[in-house]
Amino acid sequence: MVKSKLSVVNPALFLSVGLFPLVMISVDLKSALIYSALVFLTWFFTFLLISAFKIIIPDRIRFICYTLVVLGVVYFLDSAVYELFSTSYDRVSGIVMSLFGSSVVFYELERTKEEEKMKVSLLNSLYVILTYVASCVVVGAIREILAKGSLFESSVLGEFTGLEFFGELAGGLLIVVVVAFVYNILVNIYNKRKITKQYLKERYVSILEEKFNKEA
Repeated sequence: MVKSKLSVVNPALFLSVGLFPLVMISVDLKSALIYSALVFLTWFFTFLLISAFKIIIPDRIRFICYTLVVLGVVYFLDSAVYELFSTSYDRVSGIVMSLFGSSVVFYELERTKEEEKMKVSLLNSLYVILTYVASCVVVGAIREILAKGSLFESSVLGEFTGLEFFGELAGGLLIVVVVAFVYNILVNIYNKRKITKQYLKERYVSILEEKFNKEA
């Protein structure tokens, strides 16, 4: 049986993990990019630290370990970013964004905890994280355009100044639903094409094998 390797696993759109910050923080492209960068870095450093000690971490205290490592990574990143961008970086908002994003990090740590090979675990987790941050950026960009008619505070739609509705919670949820719907359609199209291609390939190989066996 032919199976597709790509599945709909975006935690923000389909598993509800990280949905709150996606709606509340990704109100414009700048906020979405900052949040996405913090989430990605938090995941990356936490993943490396947990992977290094995963073998010796007792299963019953794994969530405590996750929490301590995530808090340590968040504090480190917040301090580092503040030192580099102290004139334009709000430390409180950075910590809040990172802690919100930790729900996605926790999800990935738990989802891949049974995978022994670090490379496999890293690649599987990387796909979900990148899909999540991409969805945050897309939602943030769409909301800024529709709510303000701009990107990075520069007008992109001429005299259109936007609709305040899309800057509110209800508007954000509506955009997330639409993005999720489009994402689901695209993945299903990709899966169907991949399944069809794999089926034709297997059929072609089967015909060649039958022909070879008859000639032999």
